[in-house]
Amino acid sequence: MAYSTKRKSQRSNTMASNKKRKLENQTDSKETNEERQLEEDIVGEILRLLPTKSSVLMSFLSKQWQSVWFALPAIDLDFDEKGEPLHENNDDDNHVVRQHAKFINMFSWFVGFREKDKQQQQLVEKFRIRMVRYSLLEDEATVVDKWLRFGLERSIKELDISLLGGGGKAGYTLPQTLFTSKSLTTLKLEHVTVNIDCHSLPVSLPSLKTVTLKTVRFNGYSSFRGLLSSSDGDLSPSIENLSIVSCSDVGTDMFWNISINSSTLKSLEVIDCDCRTVSASAGNLESITIVSDYADFKLLNLYGCSKVNYMDIRARRLGTFNVAEFSQSVKEATLDVPNRCTCLYDCKLHDQRYILSRISAKVA
Repeated sequence: MAYSTKRKSQRSNTMASNKKRKLENQTDSKETNEERQLEEDIVGEILRLLPTKSSVLMSFLSKQWQSVWFALPAIDLDFDEKGEPLHENNDDDNHVVRQHAKFINMFSWFVGFREKDKQQQQLVEKFRIRMVRYSLLEDEATVVDKWLRFGLERSIKELDISLLGGGGKAGYTLPQTLFTSKSLTTLKLEHVTVNIDCHSLPVSLPSLKTVTLKTVRFNGYSSFRGLLSSSDGDLSPSIENLSIVSCSDVGTDMFWNISINSSTLKSLEVIDCDCRTVSASAGNLESITIVSDYADFKLLNLYGCSKVNYMDIRARRLGTFNVAEFSQSVKEATLDVPNRCTCLYDCKLHDQRYILSRISAKVA
């Protein structure tokens, strides 16, 4: 009887010891996981503060840093190059080309590696690509296409792309797939070409709110309207902020007549675009900037812009300024047009000073 009691006591002690050891292991494992997560969070914050080029180089230090960098929601491929012209057979310039190729290969490696890793399918919120020596190498368009496809497949929200070409080579033409992104909210384009075939692939950017176009070349008026307009010809109803700066047609140096009809637009800029006419009818517009020195700028129409509180009009060669149903509570206004400019307020002829007084602004 005593022997049996002793055996039971031993088994009880063993079970208690095993249970205690199991609890200790679970505690150690939990602490280890928490420490690992804390380390990854710290590494992630460090990499977020670094330029992408630096964080890519640091990601080679360890697999842990590499995995954290792959999961970052913002990618900034800024080549940080100088814009001076290159000269053939120049040692310094050859070094520039080698560095350019090095960065191309490094970022292509990152994109390729992350594409293969099925565990790293995190969404990309911000994607920025910036070069001042685009097309130094052969087939760079194919490389950039792949980078953009990578971002679009991960539902990018903000895209900022600037590809200034070098050596007189053709600029980069955006892929058609960009214009059907359901997730894109902000689109910033500079030094690229837009060629939209609305018949083969209708544009659909339902989430797009902010559009900034700078030195963008459009292949015909249909490409310009196709990017910004809905099926009824009005500005896409999702767009709230629109900036058009130094844009032109591929075949000429001039732009077209710009006509904006929108019930959602809040901010409009048209700067240094060689167009003859700018018209805007936008009931919720709050800020408008029109700057042009184009000799053939004939007409500026502003209809029904009743909520404007900031206006900057500088067009020293403008022929006619026509304002109707405009805001009468503008907080800040500049109106710099030639004395010979015909100014109409609610279909009646007036001078500039009268118009400024009617919209309750100080003369600039």
